[in-house]
This record gives sequence, structure tokens and C-alpha cells, in this order.
Amino acid sequence: LPVNPQHITRKHRNWVQQVDGEWWIDMGMPDVRDYTQQVVMEIIQKYDVDGIQFDFIRYPNDSFNDWETFLQFSDGMPRDEWRRNNITSFVKNCYEEIHKEKPWVKVGSAPIGIYQSMNGTQSSFAGYSKVFQDSRRWLKAGIHDYLVPQLYWSIGDQKNPNDPDFEMLCYDWAGENYGRHVYAGIGIYKNIIRSETQDQVEISRNARAQGQVFFRFENVGAVLAQLQTVYHDKSLFPPMTWKDAISPLPPENIASEEKNLSTTLRWDSPKPADDGELPFWYVVYRSIHNPVDTRKAENIIAILSSRQRMFQDETTTGSKKYFYTVTSLDRCGNESVSTIEPLREQQTFLSRYLKQSLPQLLSQNFPNPFTSSTYFSFELPSRSFVRISVQHTVTQQETLLVNGMMDPGIHIISFNDKKFPAGKIECRMSTGNILVQKIMEKR
Repeated sequence: LPVNPQHITRKHRNWVQQVDGEWWIDMGMPDVRDYTQQVVMEIIQKYDVDGIQFDFIRYPNDSFNDWETFLQFSDGMPRDEWRRNNITSFVKNCYEEIHKEKPWVKVGSAPIGIYQSMNGTQSSFAGYSKVFQDSRRWLKAGIHDYLVPQLYWSIGDQKNPNDPDFEMLCYDWAGENYGRHVYAGIGIYKNIIRSETQDQVEISRNARAQGQVFFRFENVGAVLAQLQTVYHDKSLFPPMTWKDAISPLPPENIASEEKNLSTTLRWDSPKPADDGELPFWYVVYRSIHNPVDTRKAENIIAILSSRQRMFQDETTTGSKKYFYTVTSLDRCGNESVSTIEPLREQQTFLSRYLKQSLPQLLSQNFPNPFTSSTYFSFELPSRSFVRISVQHTVTQQETLLVNGMMDPGIHIISFNDKKFPAGKIECRMSTGNILVQKIMEKR
């Protein structure tokens, strides 16, 4: 037993038992689940973490000695179902409490790599039936943001019970994400896996997994050459729009200064977005093309903390002319539209699109259709009273976007309202005796 008298194996000896030399807590006891949740919430409350990932969030095996607990707390439920429900209940309560405390914190786990045995991946050690880990239910119920299944096997037909096919498992997991994220867990701690790391990354991409996770960190050096081949560029993590679908506003007052062969960019923080949030990161893009395409990862040259509002690019060459833009990023991966670098007369794709609509009083929104944020522009020849509203054509929900005096010039406004369902939305703008209407579509 551990020496510290506060250790759970000493302070709550009846909560734990040893299985194959490891200590396991009995998750069938409500007090055990509450205690474990308190440990999680202490981390959340005291530290600025980006996420909580559970490992070994299961039973050790189906012969775990929990008969007394089962008889006391099962309330007539079948034993296997009761065990799965114990783990799921803990996951659900943790997720809900974490979301209340810090809604941006991602919650996930690394389940057993085989959910249920199937042709090509037969195994007696399946997560659902052997260790009572119903991890896909957590995605489906919305009490997990992601899973990293431990797919620590090689590619190819199953040669023995301990060697299921990585590719088949990868497609199986990625196809059951229920709108959340599945990252392929790749076991580079094994020699045979290290030799096919590049292939496993490509397979997970073809399966449309949202990313890859490597176990263990100490083995990364052994596959670095392969990783450099498959990861050419910096990239952003995929947004978790079910946690937050409102993008931050873009940086303001971007300016650049060229000196010798370097370019220094400076910008100001934007105002809070509709949900009151400021950026958590800034993303700097560079391209020889104008406007800079922020959809291409190869154009990312820096991802900076929101505390930084200056970047010096010293990698340019005198033979090329570069264009820059900067976007904002929040903690859930939502990215703003790009901003304009005035010294190079750069237009972002958004600005160029909107200005093509002028001199119309009100432009068509962009993007259209949209899923989260969309934008309008309008031009006033003189100071005027402006009223702009949006109304859902079916539910008749209405939101007022602008209602007051505005100065002459070009104005860009955003619309993002989680309460609006998908469908056709009418935008109405009135100023003076002029009324303009546009139809947009939310998906």
C-alpha cells in the first residue's frame, strides 16, 4: 500500500481492490463516483486546463469482485448493464459540472480500441462487453467532446486474436462519431507500429477521423521523419461548434512595416463577439496571392497567444511580394473572418465579396448558406437612421441587428444567433423611405 495516510487505498480501503497488481476503485459505489468527480473538479477550478481526458474509465475485467456493491445499489438492473451505467453516470455528471464551470474545456477519453468484436477485429477484450465501457454512447448522448480509441495494432488482416486490423478499426470508430470528434490513437510505442506510422496517419485521414494522437510521447523522436512527411504545415484544431458556434471578431487596425527583408505586423484586439468572448489566439497568414486564402493550412505562419499583438516575419525573400492577414481564434476552434492589411491594399475574400455588391444599399450576406456566422455590408451616403432586422420565415423569430443613427460610409455587420433554427431567414434594412430585403439560408 502507498505510505501516505491520505491516499485512497488507506483512507478508503473498502473502495478499492487489487487486480493483476493494480489498484481499481469500485465505480458501483455512489460515494466513489462523487469522490472521483470532486478530484476532477478540483483540477478544473484550480488550473487553466484546455481539457480533461479520462483513461482507464472502465472496469478491469468481467470478473471484478463487486457482488456486494451490486446487491446494494443495482436496484434490480442486470449486472452488465448496471456496470456500464455506473461508468456512464460518472462521465455524464462530470461533463455537466465541467460545462457549468468552464464551458470551453474539452472532455474526452481513450477507450479500449475494440468497441465490439466484428469480423477482422475479433477479441475477447472488447470495451462494451468485457470492461463495460460504452464510450460511443457518451458521444451520442453529448457527454463527451471526443474519443481517442487506442488503435494500437498494425495494418492488415487479423493474424491472431492479439492483432486486429488497424484500418478496419479506424473506419469503424470514425463512422460512429455522432457529430463529435474521433482522433485515431496510434501506438508508436510498438516497433511494428513505428514502421507504419505514416500509413496509419493517412488511413485515419481517409477514414475522416478528426485527427491523430500518438502514444507515447517518449517515442515521438523515433518517428519524427515520418511525422514531418505527413504534417507539412501548421494547422488549427477542428472547431467544436456544439460547445460554442460564435466566432470571435477579427483583429482591428492591422498595420505592417517593412524593413530590410523582414515585415512587422501589428494589430489591436477586437471588441467582444456576440457571446462576450475575446480571441484566445491570433493566426497569422502569408501568401504570394492576394487575397490570402485562410482555408489553406500552408498559408499559416504563426499561431500566437492573444497576449501577442505583434509578429515579425523574417523568413521572406526579396524576390517575392507577400500579402498578410490575421484572424482571431477562440478556445473552441471558431475562427473569425480575416482582416485587411491596408499598407498592401489587401482585400480579404469576405471584404472583396461584400464590396462587389456595392453600390447596392445592402449586400447579400456572405457566406450563404451559413452554419454559424454570416456577414452583411451596406453603404450610407450621409448620416442616417438605420434599422436592420432578421426574421425566420417559418418560426417568425426576429432579432434586431441595427437600430439607430449611423455615420456615412461602408459598414459591415455580423449575424450569429444559436436560437435561430435552420431554414430561410429574411433580412430587412430600412433607412429613410428606402426598404431593402434579402433572403439568406441557415443550415
